[in-house]
Amino acid sequence: MPFLKYWKLMGFSLTPLLLSSATINSHVIDSSFYLTKNLVESENQSPIQFNQLSRIILVQLEFDPDSIVDNTSITFNNRTLGQKALLKLRFKREFTLAIQEITELNQLVDQAIDKNTVLQNFLTLKNVERKQQWERLSYLYKLLNFDFRDPQELSLVRDLPRLLKTIFESASINFQVRMGGQLRKITLVKNNNNVFNLGQFEQFLNLDQISINLFEVEFLSFDFISDQYPSWTAKNLPVFSLFESAKNKPTIQKTNQGIQYRLRFRSNYNEQYLNKYRFSIPVVNNGKEFSVLDIQDKELTEEQKNQIAFVIKNGFFISGWYGINCCLKFNQIS
Repeated sequence: MPFLKYWKLMGFSLTPLLLSSATINSHVIDSSFYLTKNLVESENQSPIQFNQLSRIILVQLEFDPDSIVDNTSITFNNRTLGQKALLKLRFKREFTLAIQEITELNQLVDQAIDKNTVLQNFLTLKNVERKQQWERLSYLYKLLNFDFRDPQELSLVRDLPRLLKTIFESASINFQVRMGGQLRKITLVKNNNNVFNLGQFEQFLNLDQISINLFEVEFLSFDFISDQYPSWTAKNLPVFSLFESAKNKPTIQKTNQGIQYRLRFRSNYNEQYLNKYRFSIPVVNNGKEFSVLDIQDKELTEEQKNQIAFVIKNGFFISGWYGINCCLKFNQIS
């Protein structure tokens, strides 16, 4: 295996920045990183431009399909949506496994007193295990278009776990989207955490969408912003590859300009059954219309308030109801 041959020739003897019992949990890469000393002190020492490396790595991102709703008919609220209220980005499985492989080899070599023995033991692993590890390393080298024989490129490969953690901890991923008929910028990842919660963006929906509980966002492009390391910044990147993992979801649709995520959601949607015969609210006598001021003058019970809110907020009309003309504005009843 030429890779291990040159790994051995490099003769690294690095000291971990953390104790062996310490772990670094990444919210974007679902793994623990083993940190080595900085082998790439500056871009001048790197075999690849950091802006180019950034774009290569960002192509390895995808949306976690388990965080995307796959039902278009049910109206969800905060409780029923659960963890899927948080739309999550992650790295693709192949890339994550490759980084884990580098991490494990770093750990074996750096912590061993007899590094030659460690490498020899690795070479004599069962064929099946060796094949799997080799495939993971090869995936990473092909992705970067690196040569196994280049010691400078090997230095960068060994340092990738640290680089990724360092860069993502001080970066954000911002998307250009269309919501409620207007262009907006939203943040999905900040400081290595997924932060896009559907309930926080209901305010950007238009009245037509609100009336039928429709949550609709069209992703157009995204920027990777690293204020601390500007050379890693990449802007106006396409979104299509991010949705490959979820392209078969009925809530995901390709548009002329990007990808649309469409579901039925209202954070405070009331899913209780409303019985028309129990709908009795003392607002005005012998009147078919009432206003917010009329309601404010009455001392309504919590059930009566909930009934009014249910009808208005959910745009809900039951066959057989007559003479109700609500002049209320949204969210004025609490």
